[in-house]
Amino acid sequence: GTGGATIKALEKRHHAHIRVNKQGGGACDVVITADRPRTLGKAEEAVRAILEPLFKDLRCPSDAVGALIGDDGENIKELQRACGRAACVDIMDGKGQRRDRHDAKNTTVVRVSVAGRDQKELNRCVHLVEAEIKEAVAGLDYMGDEGRKLRAAASALAKERTLLYERSQQAYEAGRKHEARKLSDAAKAAGLKMRTLNKKASEAIFRHRNHGKPDLFIDLHGLTVKEALGFLKDRLHMFLKNDTDDPLECVTGAGHHSPNRSAKIKPAVRDLIISMKLRFEVENVGTYIIHC
Repeated sequence: GTGGATIKALEKRHHAHIRVNKQGGGACDVVITADRPRTLGKAEEAVRAILEPLFKDLRCPSDAVGALIGDDGENIKELQRACGRAACVDIMDGKGQRRDRHDAKNTTVVRVSVAGRDQKELNRCVHLVEAEIKEAVAGLDYMGDEGRKLRAAASALAKERTLLYERSQQAYEAGRKHEARKLSDAAKAAGLKMRTLNKKASEAIFRHRNHGKPDLFIDLHGLTVKEALGFLKDRLHMFLKNDTDDPLECVTGAGHHSPNRSAKIKPAVRDLIISMKLRFEVENVGTYIIHC
């Protein structure tokens, strides 16, 4: 943990002393001492729960990983929050590190792990991640060729950024601060390129879904919540400049591919409409008519 926070918390909770002795090749020994056998056993159990968590590997098509991660990692962070503090969702490589891992079918492995050896909790988290992967894959159908290619390129940069930040942290902890700074700067540069590509991807997807449609129609399929709200705000402000009542048909999708069939864009659009104090009607399960 950062600054030894995890070890300090374990020591305080279990009244034990925990020391990590680093060995060659990145390995280490964990030495636990305590006054009583029962205390020692509890401390060892807690350490093993962290070092040897239950996990399950899931496969995600590589071109859908970007949507799973989200711009600036917003989707994976939200998924992590839903899974809880004891769980972890990682993009893996063949050695169990958080890197790209591809198989012959061009998929990336997403590892879901939980501390505490709780199988029921692992099953709950796996269900959430599987649903998110399913939604990310379904979203590919809405993107068009250009949008899909740009999302895939942004996805590769997102994974590169994550790897660079991890290497930067490792270098910092090893005392190689100059190297850590260079890696951190490279990660920031990768993140900037990723955001640029995601912006271009959102514009391409929006064109694909709305080309040839009238201005009083907007389809938000294939976009993240943040992107969708941005396009909707722009369209609303375009019509709010005049004094007429313009009915905007806004297609949000019904959330059939979302986790637990719970839509993300639809409630966010509703909240936006209400915050802007605009009248609206529900045209159908995935469409609003917004008066602007």
